[in-house]
Amino acid sequence: MKPTMIRTAAAAAAVGLLLSGCGSSDEAEAAADVTTAAAAKLDTGEFPTTPQPEFGKATPDTAVGIESQRMAEFIVFPWDVDPALVDLFRSSRPMKGPSDLRGPFGETAEDALKDSFVAGFATGAGTGEEDGRGLGIQVVRLDDAAAADAAIPVIHESWLATEYNPATPDSVDALPNSAVVSSEDEGEVNVRSVTAHDDYVIYVWASSPDGDRQWVDQSISNAVEQQEKLIDQFPATPVEEI
Repeated sequence: MKPTMIRTAAAAAAVGLLLSGCGSSDEAEAAADVTTAAAAKLDTGEFPTTPQPEFGKATPDTAVGIESQRMAEFIVFPWDVDPALVDLFRSSRPMKGPSDLRGPFGETAEDALKDSFVAGFATGAGTGEEDGRGLGIQVVRLDDAAAADAAIPVIHESWLATEYNPATPDSVDALPNSAVVSSEDEGEVNVRSVTAHDDYVIYVWASSPDGDRQWVDQSISNAVEQQEKLIDQFPATPVEEI
């Protein structure tokens, strides 16, 4: 081997030993820096450190609200139907119990459906303008599909029997299996529809101050179509566990 090659190999070996020595020293120093905190000496000030009592289990009354809240992710909101409907109504919320049936369906329907009520969620929004367009969507879960089917004529009759907000039987072409009523007041048209879908009752209403019935019917049918598909994805808690 030539002298030049011997010197080069020796230099490389020396550098390798030097780097190896440095690495070992660094690792030893890093290991020495590791310490264990003494939990008893930590000063938490006034912050409580004792465990809180267990939350416990939901009562039947609170379980309804929890299940209703779970439905929110599977509810169609008005802006999903018409992007102009962005002014959310205060009535948008989970249903807490059967008493929440009276507002949309009337006292007669509330009395008839309260024993089969499981959960529900309501939402509504308008254009934000005075006397602007509005759309509301409410999904009510009942005990089973038979209860949902039986609820439709009850709700329909309850709407027609309401004296303070008289309505007439109507229809929406795209929803032949839905019960529909309508009313008009000084050019404003209001249409309400209710549809049974498995264990659910889907209630949709729409109003137009300028009497645009085409927009009303399209909005209602679009909302029902979207809502049927979306609620099918809801992982509902079995009734006996609520």
